[in-house]
Amino acid sequence: PPRAPAEYRGEVREVFHPWRRYLARSIDTFVSSLAALLAVGALLFAVSPSSAARYGSFLDTLPLPVASVVSCFAAIFFNTLFLGLTGGTIGKWLLGVRVLDPQNRPIGIVPAFRRELSVWCYGFCFGIPLVALFT
Repeated sequence: PPRAPAEYRGEVREVFHPWRRYLARSIDTFVSSLAALLAVGALLFAVSPSSAARYGSFLDTLPLPVASVVSCFAAIFFNTLFLGLTGGTIGKWLLGVRVLDPQNRPIGIVPAFRRELSVWCYGFCFGIPLVALFT
């Protein structure tokens, strides 16, 4: 859609260009999936270093399409926390995008989780390589 002002609680807000939002989402998915996978590894290492080693070797043996799906799914949790509590994520912050409710507050954890699941299913087609380019 063309860039146009949108009425929102008496303020004029910019409707962001889809490519800007897509780039923010791509940054968020990369950063959040890396953080989530590292957090799981660190937690496993704290519990049992041998289980962390098995986790690392498991991730190394995943085929690329499966690794893409797993990493996109892992990103949901960090994105949900940041988006639900602050109204933004690292990619959205870098590109000046915010997601707020009608009262100008962050949308909350549950709506953010629903939004992330929807983006994972419909926007990224579960992270399946090549197919995600068309969704």
